[in-house]
Amino acid sequence: MTDKLMAEDRVHLAVLAAELGLHRKTVIRWADIGYGGRRLEHYRIGRKRFSTRQAVSRFLAAMNGERCEAAIGSAEQDPGSTGMLRVSEHAG
Repeated sequence: MTDKLMAEDRVHLAVLAAELGLHRKTVIRWADIGYGGRRLEHYRIGRKRFSTRQAVSRFLAAMNGERCEAAIGSAEQDPGSTGMLRVSEHAG
């Protein structure tokens, strides 16, 4: 799993939380405990923890009952995308 994640767009968990407008402990909880029976894919390099933008898309799609490929495809097809992901106000 780590090899696949290393090939994707790496992002530090704290940066990810800031981009999503969530508290950093929420994203850490998604990685450690999970939500709805699914955990956020992540890995460590030393004491730092990372995930990927693609892993977050898969996780959010699963949380919202969507097909993962659809969530990733829509983000990649939007040429005006800032790279930030949108979540509902009820996430976290």
